[in-house]
Formats: sequence, structure tokens, C-alpha cells
Amino acid sequence: MGDTTDNEPEKLPLLISISPDLSLAHCYKVLSLYTSSGGLKRPISMVRLNEERKYGHAALSIENGEKALICFGYYFRKTCDIFDGSTTVSTFSADSTHKFGGLGLYKNQPTSVGCSSEKHQKAETLSATGWTSLPDHPKRISGHSLVGLENQSLLLIGGYDFVNGNARQSGIWRLKNENWNKIGELLQANYHGSALYIGRSIYYFGYWKAIQRLDFTETEELQNVAQIGSQPGNFHFPVLFQTEFSKVTTTTEISIKTTTTTKMSLLPSDVFILVIPKFVDESYLLSGDGFSQISAKINAPDNDYTRSSAYALVNGKLHIFGGYYDGTKPHIFNSAFLEHFPQAALRQRDSCNDQEINNDCLAVCDADYFNCSKNCENSDCFRKCAEEVIACENSCPCGADCPTGCVDCPEHPLCADECEDAQLNNDDYKICLNAAIYELDICLKTCTPEIGCHNSCYENYTQMLFLCPCIEQQTTTTTQISTTTTEISPIEPSDVFILVIPNPVDESYLQSGDGSSQISATINAPENNYADNAAYALVNGKLHIFGGRYNGKKIARLDDCTLNELTVRLNEERRSGLAALSIENGKKVLICFGNSGDIRKTCEIFDGSTTVSTFAADWTHREGGLGLYKNQPTSVGCFDAKHRKAETLSATGWTALPYHPKRISMHSLVALENQSMLHIGGVDWGNDAVQSGIWQLKDENWNQIGELLQADYSGSAIYIGRSVYYFGYEYPNAIERLDLTEETEELQNVEQIGNQPRNFYYPVLFQTVPNFCT
Repeated sequence: MGDTTDNEPEKLPLLISISPDLSLAHCYKVLSLYTSSGGLKRPISMVRLNEERKYGHAALSIENGEKALICFGYYFRKTCDIFDGSTTVSTFSADSTHKFGGLGLYKNQPTSVGCSSEKHQKAETLSATGWTSLPDHPKRISGHSLVGLENQSLLLIGGYDFVNGNARQSGIWRLKNENWNKIGELLQANYHGSALYIGRSIYYFGYWKAIQRLDFTETEELQNVAQIGSQPGNFHFPVLFQTEFSKVTTTTEISIKTTTTTKMSLLPSDVFILVIPKFVDESYLLSGDGFSQISAKINAPDNDYTRSSAYALVNGKLHIFGGYYDGTKPHIFNSAFLEHFPQAALRQRDSCNDQEINNDCLAVCDADYFNCSKNCENSDCFRKCAEEVIACENSCPCGADCPTGCVDCPEHPLCADECEDAQLNNDDYKICLNAAIYELDICLKTCTPEIGCHNSCYENYTQMLFLCPCIEQQTTTTTQISTTTTEISPIEPSDVFILVIPNPVDESYLQSGDGSSQISATINAPENNYADNAAYALVNGKLHIFGGRYNGKKIARLDDCTLNELTVRLNEERRSGLAALSIENGKKVLICFGNSGDIRKTCEIFDGSTTVSTFAADWTHREGGLGLYKNQPTSVGCFDAKHRKAETLSATGWTALPYHPKRISMHSLVALENQSMLHIGGVDWGNDAVQSGIWQLKDENWNQIGELLQADYSGSAIYIGRSVYYFGYEYPNAIERLDLTEETEELQNVEQIGNQPRNFYYPVLFQTVPNFCT
């Protein structure tokens, strides 16, 4: 570059793109640039990789973390470089190609396995004298992840097998004492993922979204595999970086020379992993227990800056190497701000009872931080803003200063009770009350001079009040992903009224629970087929419908007698085969599954205004339904896969339950207070027969406890009082009531109380009051 003249600005490292994200440990990038009072000028010469490594390459920290080994690629499938933080030098080339073969430690030496282009089984390891062969892997595999253990063995996780039609692999293989053995299975087959070993757990982030944790014993035997979350998108080889909070530190020391890898015992709840995918603006921070997954803000020259990059630590700094658009780049992420963010500042800890309020509060903190930092020009300014936002977040309900929510800080402005003085301050309550008073007034004025008529008006008024917010109701049905209780007060069938909205909507009707009346109801909707194949559930006491044949992303709410479509949309196109279930005390809805592809596994949560994705099921469940078992959402079977699999969703993901005895779908699932679940009707694909069986899953066992009077499928069910009302699809479209005992919820009787006007496929059901919309 020549000598520096008196007029040339001094060469200084300039901190640029500082982006303290409000929701995670703050990261910023460092580049060496010229700087002067005149502003930025051209960058000085940056170190580059020796080869153009656009994708298929891998990186590994070596020599006690002081250097990184970078090998392979699309064109250069054998070569390797070593980077020491400032220079790159070439080193031994492998004997075989290893595009997408990865790098990991076996007997503390860098090792690679397989190749996506040559499709071979070869494994080899690098010592101080070059590469030497290891036993071939049993499969022609690539796209996997390699992880070295302290006991000097090597794990190979996932990938795809070229002999088996490029099939995704779930196998967890171990190379130990020169032998390959399969020691376990991922819960979901996956490839092109990234893995990180922290404490005694490996965190695997798969391309097909599932985030799985592999837990090991102190002797590093595989103990358990759990799904702890799902990635927001399909990310090839995302960059992973363990963030350092307070005293949480681990060291992974690896070298081409013989070294020791030392890992501290660390609980998953103390682990925090920064994930930087190919689109940098989709970065996020994940806690090792799966309770927190938070958007992160990482600045980069381009949004696809990490696409197909490899990564490793050099002197404690995260570096990325190569990639699709710049195959020779190295780059640094600096974690200097991490120590200033205590664990308590992380969001969504498991003890919080007011997460919605917490989200609102954090949004205020975010806005305050933006206003504070938008004019910052140096790190001190950013640091000051960061300290202020930490204090703000800590003061939020569910923050460090009130960890369990508003119980700890009732004086917080966002913790005001919406039902306190509701008659003055709660608009929803006042509107609902006025509507009930209006109906009462009309009813009383039109009554004949008979006390029975007047009593009926007041009963109707009381029922309408039960639908209003803040009214202390005797009948409550609450469900949530975490442990909840479903309380159903006794109610006589003669006091039950169910609004049925079928396809077409103009054939809606009101059904009494004792079968004595069936009256046409008038429901307004944008289209007459608006409820076709839609799922439904209550949110804050309001009936909502989701998806459907002609508008797979719609969300609509029943206001009085009109279905009003909301502006918020589902994340996935769910045209049929979906299901919905009220969760979190009726404040939210879980919507899952659909009719094709991976949508048959995916789920999302709607809170009345927004939708967010959540854990995808391990199996497809088109027309498998949703119900509660042990107070957790559960699904059974699948229309097209025709399997028997049942699984349940907890705070850490889906887990398997005992198989149903039949290959069944198109049934109804209903939760009981005793934490068991009923499975009603459906189609058995083992013999293609419509089913009449009433099955119960209780204490991890399936038992048939009764029969419908008519075999049926594709019906809808609702539990009111101590009776399940089932509206069947099969001719003659029977409406059957299943009566249960008061104390123990044992099946007592099955009675047909009527017939639907015709065969309605999964009609929408809603408990309401007499004469509603008639």
C-alpha cells in the first residue's frame, strides 16, 4: 500500500455496525478501516482465505482455540487452510474429497466423513504428518454434523444417505475404538444442520427446523433426545455461538496436536446460543431449555452474508469463513457487550404468568432504546443506552425485578386490573352489558302478563352476561400447553344451547342439549362457504374460525351474528385437515396441521392479534385433531399417512404417546377433567371402515369404553356440563349425547338427540344462549 504520508489518516481499527440488540447479548462487528475526521475511507487490505470456498466447506478451532482449520468446498474439496487471526497458510490436503463432509474431533484430531459429490463412505483424520484413513462409515453419507467428545470418540448426527434415495437420516452414530456404532436416533430425521456441544448436551439445529438436544451422562453415554424448539425457517448450516453471561463459561480446546477438550457441567437453563442463519436479519437467541427463543439483531454488510459460511472460534471470537457470495472472506463477531446482560434480562422465563404484559412492556423498552441509540456515534453511547434498556427490561413484569409477573409488581403501569371498575373503564364489558340489557328490555316488553315469561327473560339475560368479560362465571373451560385445569360446572342438557355453523353458513342452526328444539339461525359471513373445512376455537370468550378450503390463512371472529375476517393471518396455508384448540386459559389458540407437505406437522399460536410459529409435531396429523391429554395438546393418527401415532405437546416440544390400536383419523378428541382424553368415531384405515368406538386414553393406556349408536366420522364434539355432544357427518347425520358420571367422568349413557339437517363436514360448534341469532 506504500508509505503513509503526513496527509494520510492514521490506520486505526474502527468499530462499525454496533447493534446492541435489545433482546439478547449485544454483538457488533469489527473491521479494520481507515478513519479520519473526514469520515470513512477505503478499507485496508483484509486477510482472505487462500481458496474460494463458497459452500460445502467446514471450519474447526485448533491449537487451544488460537487458530482455525478451514477445509474443503465446492471446487476445492480436499484442500485446507489454517487461520491464526491475522494470516492464512495452506496445510495438508485430504486424500479424499469431503464436500459437506464436515469437521470434528476424533481422538483429538480433525476428522471428516463422506462427500456429497463423490458419495463415498470414507473417513480420514489429520495429524501433524498429514491425513490418514479411518474405518469407512456404514452409509454413503454427507450433510451431517460431526461433534468430538471428551472420551475421544466422534459423533455423526443426521445427514442424508445417497444409497437410499438421498433419504434424510435420523441416526446418531459414534466412532469409538476404530468402530462405527449407531447409538440413538434424532426425534426428526434431518440434515444440513449445525451442532454445538455445551456442558453435557449437544444442541442440534436442523435444516428441517427442529431444534433437538442430545443429553449425555458424565461418561458421555447418550441418555436422552428432546426437541426444545423449532427454527423460524429452513436454515442451511446456521452459525452457532454460545453467549457468555455472567459466570457462564465453557472452553473447548482442540488442536491438530494432541489436546484435551474440557467441558464444565452446565444446566440447559444456563445455556444461551446465538443463531445466525443465512439471512442475518432472522438471527435469534435460544435458551438451552427451550423456554426462550428471541429475535436478535446482527449487522452485516449484506443480509445473506452468512449464507453457506463455515464458522469457528479464534481466540474466543466467533469468525465466519467463505460463503456463497464471498468464498474467501473471514469475518469477526465481537461479544464485548455480553457481560453486561445478566440472565435475568432474557425474556420468557418459565416462571412468568404475565407473558403478554411482558411482551408489551419489552416493546416499550425497545422503542426507548431505539430513540436513545439512533444518534449514537461511539461505544460509550451505545453502552449507556444498553444499560438503560436493561433497567427497563428488568422492571417489566416477568423481568428480573418481578420474575413471576404482576404479582411481584402490581404497581407497574401495565399491571392494572382490566376488570377493576370495569363498568367505568372496560369498553368490552360495557358493550356486552348494554347488549344484554337491550335484549332484556325487548324481552320484558313483549312478554305476556305471565311470571314464567318474565323469568325466562331474566334467565336469558343472565346467560348473556356469562359471555361478558369480567363476569364471575360458574362455567369455565381453560386449557393451555402448560399444566392447566378444566373446570366444568354441572348443567342440565335442557339448559344447553349449541350454535352450529356448517358449510354452507346459511344453514346454521341452534340445537338444544335435550334435543327438544332445533331452530334455524342467521349468521352473516363474507361467503356462504366461509366455514368449509375451517377449524375453530375460543379466544377470550369469542368464537374464532381458522383457515379452510377457499381461504387457508384466514382468521375470522364471530361478533354477535356476523363472522368478521381479521387483518391478521395464519403463517401457513391450512386449507383442510387442520385443528384448533384453546390454550393458556382461553387467551390463545393453538392451530396445527393441514393437508400437504410439512404443513401436516406445523403449528402456530394466535393470541387475538398476532400469530407466531411454535413446535412442529414429529409426525403428520392431517385430520388427526387436537384435544387435551393430561392437560397438554395431543393429536392422534393421520388421514394420508394412515399411522397410529399419538403425541403430545409440552413446553419443550412434542413427545410420543402410546399408539392408538387402530390406523385412525377423521375422529374427534375431547379432554376430560380427570386428565384423560376421549377419542370418538373416525375411519380405521386398516379396514377402511367407519368407526363407532369411544376410546379413552388414560394412564398411558388406550381402552374402548363404549360405542356410538351410529358409526360416524368427520364430526365435531363439544363438552358441556357432564355431557359430550357429537354432531356426526355420516347419514343419517346423527347428533349424539354422551353422558358421563358427575364425580368420576365414567361413560354412563349414549343417546341420540336429533339429526343434522344434512351431512355437514366438521361443523363449527359454539355454546350460547337460547334464541341466539334466531
